Amino acid sequence: METLDIGKIAFLPTESRLALLKEFREQILEVTLIVRDALLAGDLKTAAKSAHMIRSSCLALGAEQLSAASLRIEASEKGDVKIPESQLLSEFVNAVDVILPQLDIELRSGENPPA
Repeated sequence: METLDIGKIAFLPTESRLALLKEFREQILEVTLIVRDALLAGDLKTAAKSAHMIRSSCLALGAEQLSAASLRIEASEKGDVKIPESQLLSEFVNAVDVILPQLDIELRSGENPPA
C-alpha cells in the first residue's frame, strides 16, 4: 500500500507543514471533482489539465499512485495511450481513496501532538 512521504517536508515548522498538507488535501478534493465530471462527460482535455495541477505535488509527497493516475489521464488526452475514461476515473479515484485517509491522519496527529 502506498504511503505518504511526509519526511520531505519534516523540516518545516509544524504550523507550516500542516497548512501545506491541508492545502494539498483541499486541492486533491477540488481536482477530483473536476476530473470526475470531465471524464464522465468525455472531456479528456479538462481532466488532463486538472490532473496535471496535482501531479508534481503528489510526487513531492510520495503519492506516486495518484501521480501515475494523473499522468495516465494526461497521456490518454495526448493520444499516447488509449484508456477508457471509466478506467482512468477508477484509477484516479482509487488513488485518491488511498491518500486521503493518510492525509487526515497526518493532519489530526499534527493538531493533537502527543504530550
